[in-house]
Amino acid sequence: MKSFAFRLESLLKLRVQEEQASQLAFAEARREEARAEAEARRFDAQLVDLDRAWSLQVLEARIDATELVRFDAYRSMLRERSAAAQMEWRKRRDTALEASRNLERAMQKRKVLEKLKERRYSAWQQDAAQRAQAELDELGARRHGRKES
Repeated sequence: MKSFAFRLESLLKLRVQEEQASQLAFAEARREEARAEAEARRFDAQLVDLDRAWSLQVLEARIDATELVRFDAYRSMLRERSAAAQMEWRKRRDTALEASRNLERAMQKRKVLEKLKERRYSAWQQDAAQRAQAELDELGARRHGRKES
C-alpha cells in the first residue's frame, strides 16, 4: 500500500514560512513600538523636570528676561519633540497592531491546512485499514475454501 502523501504539503510549508515571517515582522514592530514609547516618555519626563526647575527659580525670584526667553524657547522645543515622539509612538503602535493581525491571519491559514491534512490522513488510515481487512477476509475465504475441498 502506498504511504500517505498530502498533495498540499508544499502549500503548507509555504504557510509555515509565511507565519514565521509574520512572527519576525511582529517582533520587529513591537521592538520599534517600545523604542518609540521610551522616547516619548523620555521627552515627557524632561518637560516635567523642566517645569519643576522653573517653578523653583520662580519661587526663589531668580528670573531675568533673558532666562525667561531661553526657558520659553527650550520648553517650546521640548513640547514639539514630545508631540512628534507621541505621534511616532502612535504610528508604531498602529504598525504593531497591523503586524499582529497579519500574524493571526497567517496562523489561521496554516491551521486550516494542518486540519485538512489531519482529516485526509485520518481518512487514508481508515481506507488503509478497510483494505487490509478486505485482504485478510479474502485470504481467509480462500483458505477456508481450500480446506473444505
